[in-house]
Amino acid sequence: MRAVDKASLPDELKDATADIPAPYSVHAPNGDRLAIVRDRKLAFILARQNDLTPVYVH
Repeated sequence: MRAVDKASLPDELKDATADIPAPYSVHAPNGDRLAIVRDRKLAFILARQNDLTPVYVH
């Protein structure tokens, strides 16, 4: 998991995350982004529900 810099997102994701003040992304072990979620807590929940070990990357 990592905090998302909204300025670095493609335009369609910027629009989709416009109402999220500080989104987090969930990544696969190989680094592929799997999801962008509302906050850090939800990112950890999502990872655990999908049998991933949550690790915060900064």
